[in-house]
Amino acid sequence: MKTPATRTGETISIPPDILREIESFEEEAAKVLRGELSQDLFRPFRLQHGIYGQRQPGVQMVRIKIPFGGLNSTQLRIIAEMADRYATGVGHVTTRQDIQLHFAALEHVGTIMRRLAEVGVTTREAC
Repeated sequence: MKTPATRTGETISIPPDILREIESFEEEAAKVLRGELSQDLFRPFRLQHGIYGQRQPGVQMVRIKIPFGGLNSTQLRIIAEMADRYATGVGHVTTRQDIQLHFAALEHVGTIMRRLAEVGVTTREAC
């Protein structure tokens, strides 16, 4: 297994436990989108993964955990790409040194989580 993304922009293999969590999130999100799982039952699950509901229907806020407040340039580029592609194009820096992407459609959140994991960043338990 490789270490987190290097300064040269290398991506990492997603650790198996993180990959299983992302796949599990995608499965549960798909159930919500198909109407097989209520938002109320989904809420505790998505919150564990740093995904927060918004007042606007069909969109989520994705909170990206930034350990010790530091990112390398590759990680920043991927976060910017995810913001442009799947959110509003803006990353909000929180008082806890995390980054939030607002207005992400639930069907895209798994993709965001995967791309972040490829460069050693997670949304898991980001508060």
